Amino acid sequence: MSSDKKYVLKAVKSNEVKMFEDMSGSYFLYLQDSFARQCPTCIAKTLGIFKIKLKTSSKPKGEQYYLLLMENLLLHIDDQNSILYDLKGSRRNRFIPNKKPG
Repeated sequence: MSSDKKYVLKAVKSNEVKMFEDMSGSYFLYLQDSFARQCPTCIAKTLGIFKIKLKTSSKPKGEQYYLLLMENLLLHIDDQNSILYDLKGSRRNRFIPNKKPG
């Protein structure tokens, strides 16, 4: 992968992977047509889907996670003047600090 591009690695659930598999034919035909016509699209390009299995002594059956690697469509965003939100996916640090009145 080129170093001048940035990518997004997103955790997804198994049913989301299944949904992608079910519609992938149409997805790839659309991207192929977009490329052939040289017509830009705002649909993020999926570069890979990975299944990670973790086994520990406390969980001998293990846990599995699915990761979706895709291009970053927000490369043009100015980091100093923008705020980005991750609305789903993370189980960590999901709290809102108390707001001050007013």
